[in-house]
Amino acid sequence: MRWIALLVVGIFMGVLGTTTSLSIVAQQKHYPRALMTVMDYQLRSLAPRKAVACDPEQLQARQARLTLLAGDIALATDDSAQMRSLAGDFAAALTPLSCASLDRDLARIAESCDACHQQMR
Repeated sequence: MRWIALLVVGIFMGVLGTTTSLSIVAQQKHYPRALMTVMDYQLRSLAPRKAVACDPEQLQARQARLTLLAGDIALATDDSAQMRSLAGDFAAALTPLSCASLDRDLARIAESCDACHQQMR
């Protein structure tokens, strides 16, 4: 009877340890997805809407947020030299945003995003 109780306790501890380990591994995948979700929201907010005029102050605020997020791209992925380079390219694509050339600026940013996404697949 004692052996059965120890076997049950051992199996329970093994299942508990495995569940905890798998949970920790799964949590590491959330940061890159969350970072991309926030960046996507900020980029979509930059897209010009016909009913709303471009606000330069809001444009600069979103540019600052995206520049900060660009610094975390390499950390959220594999932190290789190639990813740091692609993150730098994204940050460089963000620098001269203006209301007058917003469509061209967004196209340049989209190209930078696409280049990074092609490398990650």
